[in-house]
Amino acid sequence: MKVAPLLLLVYKRLDTLQEVWKVLEQVKPPTLFVSGDGPKPDPTEKAQVQAVRSFIQQNLSWRCDAYFNFYPENQGLYYGVSGGISWFFEAVEEGIILEDDTLPHPDFFLYATQLLERYREEPRVGSISGDQLLPGWSFSAGYDFIRIPLIWGWATWRRVWQRYDRDMKLWPQAQAENFPFTALSGNPRLARHLRDRFAHVYRHKSTWDYQLTFSLLREGLLTVVPARNLVRNIGIRHSLGHNTRRQRPWQKLPLEGWQDTDPPPALAPNLPYERALTYYMIFPPLWVKAWYRMGGDYPYLYCPFLRRV
Repeated sequence: MKVAPLLLLVYKRLDTLQEVWKVLEQVKPPTLFVSGDGPKPDPTEKAQVQAVRSFIQQNLSWRCDAYFNFYPENQGLYYGVSGGISWFFEAVEEGIILEDDTLPHPDFFLYATQLLERYREEPRVGSISGDQLLPGWSFSAGYDFIRIPLIWGWATWRRVWQRYDRDMKLWPQAQAENFPFTALSGNPRLARHLRDRFAHVYRHKSTWDYQLTFSLLREGLLTVVPARNLVRNIGIRHSLGHNTRRQRPWQKLPLEGWQDTDPPPALAPNLPYERALTYYMIFPPLWVKAWYRMGGDYPYLYCPFLRRV
């Protein structure tokens, strides 16, 4: 199967990019888009950004259709990342998105390509994530659905990105309609957290990813999550150096392979999994945060009854 078009988002992290690049050299995606934010007005950063761009152009060793979008000046997360994705979907109908610190298993590309095709005409599915952040969690199939996007390696379609509301123009109306509580029935903890984050991003325009969550939730679109983890965020690990005790459980997840399976029995969110994801990873209570600071793994791995949250 021909791998779907890939967008690689880069900035100044040569160390993590080199690890990601080794996987790309194995997979050899036939269509590669690279978008890179520009440097801030600092000589050191200019050199780092240039080193990343030079590495890519000097090490693109496989035959492919390659396209580049390198910003001359720094756009920041708000414009730089979303602008790169918009540039990508101006050219393709569907594709895979990786950042320079998201390390994929080679099977991630097969998984994303197969499910992009499977749900291409399914209006209820909005994105495909490579992240399984709760190891040992049992799904009834090789993947399941949740209501929030996970973007450490993901894929989507132009039809979805066209609904992306970067400026969150619809937030005042949504807030008046008691959103996101109406969209996240059964998970009030996550709804409270996202309400506060949406309000912050609407005021400060400082990032791009919460707008994706906002847009997909507003449209009622589901995200596919795999039963086994296919992508790991290595950016935080590198910033911590060798201090593995400070790493959180999701920074230490192993990468596992993928085998295609029949779809889940229902196209509906897995609410127990979604609540556990909220509790243990997205918005953990204080006792869980303290446990992580001591180097602990996910508590439910030791006490199975803690799966019920």
